[in-house]
Amino acid sequence: MNVKKFALVTAFSVLAGWANAQTIEPVGELAGEIGDATLIWQTLRMAGHGATATFEEIIPGLVSITVQGHLDGQFGMEKALSVSVSRTPQGHFVEGSVTYLASGSIRDFYESAPGSVTVSVKRFEETSDGGLIEGTAKGTLRRVRVEGVDVNEDDSDTIAVEVTFTSKLYKDDE
Repeated sequence: MNVKKFALVTAFSVLAGWANAQTIEPVGELAGEIGDATLIWQTLRMAGHGATATFEEIIPGLVSITVQGHLDGQFGMEKALSVSVSRTPQGHFVEGSVTYLASGSIRDFYESAPGSVTVSVKRFEETSDGGLIEGTAKGTLRRVRVEGVDVNEDDSDTIAVEVTFTSKLYKDDE
């Protein structure tokens, strides 16, 4: 699970009352099926406070990208969906993953196991004010339950995911 990115969601959720008074700008969308539901999520940005579609250069040429969507144009954890992928210095996209907070809990969620999801990037551009990304994610997510320090990854409790995503991206340090 990309804890750093979902911590961002938690921070925004804590500030929900304040955030609702601020301008929340939709900057992209994820759409598709997860389990038996067809949903549309929005990637969001609140000026001066960050965005849920980000990228950062880990080392020269290695870029980590996360596209995290929320329902109803509001920051929230319930049914939040996150697609992450990395671009190598050679320009190849690798290590795709998907995390889905079905109930909104970071203690009981679904995530991809290594090799269980294919994230394909059709377009990635860096621009002067951030970037753009388009792609798809398809595969199977397994249920994960966290109790104290114990992590139970349940390969027998799975859901299918198939989504497309298109979003403006912001540098992770914005």
